[in-house]
Amino acid sequence: MAFVDRLSGHCFSRRHLLLAFPLMLAAAALLATAAPTTAANPAAKDVISFRIGHNEPLGSPMNDAFEQWVKVLKEKSNGRLNPANFPAGQTGNYLQNIEANRLGTIEITSGGLDTEAKIAPIVAILGLGYIVNSYDQVDKVHQGPLGKLLSDEAKKKTGVYFIAYGEAGFRHVVAKKPVSSMADLKGVKMRVPETPMAIRLFQLMGTNPTPVPYSELYTALQTGVVDAAENPISDILGHKFYEPAPHVALTGHQFNAKAIRVNARWFDSLPADLQQIIRDTVVEVFAKERADSRRREAGTIQKMKDLGVKFYEVDKKPFIESVSKQHEEYVKEYPEAVDFMKQVKAVQ
Repeated sequence: MAFVDRLSGHCFSRRHLLLAFPLMLAAAALLATAAPTTAANPAAKDVISFRIGHNEPLGSPMNDAFEQWVKVLKEKSNGRLNPANFPAGQTGNYLQNIEANRLGTIEITSGGLDTEAKIAPIVAILGLGYIVNSYDQVDKVHQGPLGKLLSDEAKKKTGVYFIAYGEAGFRHVVAKKPVSSMADLKGVKMRVPETPMAIRLFQLMGTNPTPVPYSELYTALQTGVVDAAENPISDILGHKFYEPAPHVALTGHQFNAKAIRVNARWFDSLPADLQQIIRDTVVEVFAKERADSRRREAGTIQKMKDLGVKFYEVDKKPFIESVSKQHEEYVKEYPEAVDFMKQVKAVQ
């Protein structure tokens, strides 16, 4: 007996059908085993994987916090959030990560505020020299209404939320020769970050500012491309900058805030409950990071002293007076930043 397929017009014998029957059973078995996977775990398709890419060094309080946050996010979301942490420039250099975060190719990163001068001048104010001078002032600015204003401004101008702040502490000068006063910095080849704000800051201090990629700094100090740099205490130890430059002047010229930056378009696309988990956990984790960073600082200084590094307390007054011109120039170039600068300086 023959059977005709009405759609194709092909004719099939009983033998053809008998031969095809085992294949049909196998296909049905595959479907039967696949279907329960989705039915038994309907949320599997809703797992959201994303990248946290940044330049914080391994072993730093910041990267330790990111590692902890990854664990907490997975736990609190019951696995619906699946972040992966890529530290130490694995996803690109600092400026590449900042730009990738704005574009959304990296969902979360961390970074200072001085990179935003051209796009969001109000945000970048906190990257100016000696704009904040104590941890108490830092906390009142970042954790209060001014911090919320900064996040709103960042979202509006850059497409990125600042959802919390970590930190590496105040930045200090690390040099190949002793620096006990601002006069000792005159004409010194000073490595600075690749931002106009940093370059201008050290011009006003009398140095010869020389932009060098962070990844090349150790070699630049070692070979004499630069004779000094400026970093938080944790970075001076962590990257061993003290080896080619065993003198640290405690200038405290800039606070190294690390905004936790989340691409706004990606964040706003998440379910409301996951947004809340991210916001709640990041505040808790990085509050501990800030406390840890401050607690470690004294011990880090002692470790370097034990390694033979010399530390110098300096009179900050000449430094502060020299960079006051930067504040004046900044608000002249960006008049919209005047009121915010006044508010920051009024915080005591």
